[in-house]
Amino acid sequence: VPSVGGVVLNDVLPNPASADDGLEWFELFNSTDEPVSLDGWGLTFALQVDDLETVDVTFPSGTTIEAGGFFVVGGDLTEAPLDLIVEEMPTAGNGSGGDGIRLADCEGWPVDTVVYGTDNEHLIPDDQGYIAEPVGSPGDGQSIARDVDGVDTDQASDWRMTGIPTPGASNAIGPSTGSSVEG
Repeated sequence: VPSVGGVVLNDVLPNPASADDGLEWFELFNSTDEPVSLDGWGLTFALQVDDLETVDVTFPSGTTIEAGGFFVVGGDLTEAPLDLIVEEMPTAGNGSGGDGIRLADCEGWPVDTVVYGTDNEHLIPDDQGYIAEPVGSPGDGQSIARDVDGVDTDQASDWRMTGIPTPGASNAIGPSTGSSVEG
């Protein structure tokens, strides 16, 4: 089912405290009052603009995110509570030169994009097609989280970096603790 809005990237851990392989996770949030089918939707990890042409993780048939619910995708070594385990999870990158994570619907349309790093020298666009302003590079074990769950105004101020990741739960843990990222 193509996106009609309401499902966004909500909290991501692209740089775990140890090696990244199998430990990264990505949380979605459904701000609607109805369950949403994620059949055929996908995540793309962009270390450069050309990477946006390939989907790295495709959600299998029968995948649904409940109304007002969280959905966490991660590698097979992730300690976070996962709704979808990806045995060979591609790495998202640690922000060198600007990296991005994109959620696309089953028709390939961008639903939500987060770009992070100290700059965006690779010119990775947001989901509206504009060159995204990135957040600073997340430190080891630091996640990039929406300041308010599900609120997406496509502004850098929607996001913060936090040393207290909350996979599968609300990001409402107190005031912002860092930079912002385009969402």
